[in-house]
Amino acid sequence: MKTGTTNIHQNGKAAHNHTGTIQPSLVNIFALLNEQRVRYALLRGFDELSENPPIKEIDLLVHPLDLPAFEKIVRTSAFVKLPRLGYAPHHFYVNFDRASGIWLKLDVVTDLFFGKPVRHLRWPVGGDFLFRREQRKTLFTLSPADELVSLFLHNLLDKQSFRAERLTRIQSLIAEIETQPDMQHQVVQLLQSALGDALDWEQLRLFIGEIAEKNIRSEAKRIGAALNRHKPLGNFFRKITTPLLKKLRTLAFATRHRGAWVALLAPDGGGKSTLSQSLLKQPFLRSKIVYMGINVDASTVGLPTTKLLKNIIKNMTSAKRPKLLILPVKALASVNKLLEHWLRVGAGFVYSLNGRTVIFDRFIYDSYLAGAPKRLKSKLRRLLFWGTCPHADLTIFLDAPGELLFRRKGEHSPEALERQRQKYLGIANQIPNFHAVDATQSPEDVQLAVLELIWQTYQKQRNG
Repeated sequence: MKTGTTNIHQNGKAAHNHTGTIQPSLVNIFALLNEQRVRYALLRGFDELSENPPIKEIDLLVHPLDLPAFEKIVRTSAFVKLPRLGYAPHHFYVNFDRASGIWLKLDVVTDLFFGKPVRHLRWPVGGDFLFRREQRKTLFTLSPADELVSLFLHNLLDKQSFRAERLTRIQSLIAEIETQPDMQHQVVQLLQSALGDALDWEQLRLFIGEIAEKNIRSEAKRIGAALNRHKPLGNFFRKITTPLLKKLRTLAFATRHRGAWVALLAPDGGGKSTLSQSLLKQPFLRSKIVYMGINVDASTVGLPTTKLLKNIIKNMTSAKRPKLLILPVKALASVNKLLEHWLRVGAGFVYSLNGRTVIFDRFIYDSYLAGAPKRLKSKLRRLLFWGTCPHADLTIFLDAPGELLFRRKGEHSPEALERQRQKYLGIANQIPNFHAVDATQSPEDVQLAVLELIWQTYQKQRNG
């Protein structure tokens, strides 16, 4: 890859203005990259940086020699690196931004590749892009000529579609370049060096002007074939091996990116179920819920015998069967309960090894409320349950007064719920990584607070 001058402030051209406001956390990242003279450029979407969708993806090109410095900066800025096995040359970094309540994802490449479904076609002159980059306010972007070519090929070869915002940007770049002979010459050179006679400036203009009448898939096949003439064996190797490597992602999670265990505690009415369901929708948590309570209908992982034994005991009791007949069934139910507990813990291990965040609705910590067992039978029972269940990586107590809990569900009494609340707060020092979250807030604010705690847990696990 060709390198530009190491002084990025001299290398970049102040060529554009942007009226929007880029997110403060991103401004800080770009400021650090500039300060450390990391050679990078935003590939596309500059005008979208000031928007706040639930997931904001920022596509960056970084010089391969500067990738270690780039990674150090983003990790110290609270970003967590995701597994990339099967997604080369991409490097993914994710952070949850509490201030705006959105996810930030940095999609970083050190070379440009195109293709669908596998990006296997290597762009032969990508290094020049960083040499010609331009400064736009707080960050560096591609030059108009480079952005036009890369954005066109990204939509044609990667997406095989042109969404309205990207088509408008391409049309804007064409209009700008038409008035600049030097830029037009750059586009001609780029297309000629990479695609030969398959696409020139006039053909590109006509294609965009008549895009509604074009067969995009057919055109993508033709342009892809022209790009493939550069190192076809390497392109073929990537096309074959990349899908195979994706199948090994589970191994990557198991060895280096284990999912966190998150235990949710609260009296009835605390909002555990509402919070659990909202966390399921968070894409980068990849959550799974494991219900650890006794409500059979709420169970997410359990044995089919649990409900059967419960109904048998209920029917035998209603029919006033002799206790000698009921006791063996109750003993069997106790064994079933222990086996179900082990099954749930095992499911938590499996989900975690697959890189999923495991949300435990209730946890073994609930048994702390009963105090220390005194009878040998109770001590043995606690040992069998506790000894097979590790501590959670994060324990969240949804804290709200008993009066509010009673108004929400109308179960028990305000006094009983308040006593239970105080017991939870009383065992906080016995539980590692215990955090009380104000559950009197709106569900949205509770979710934001919990997401921040979960992502801080991942930052500690993976960034140190």
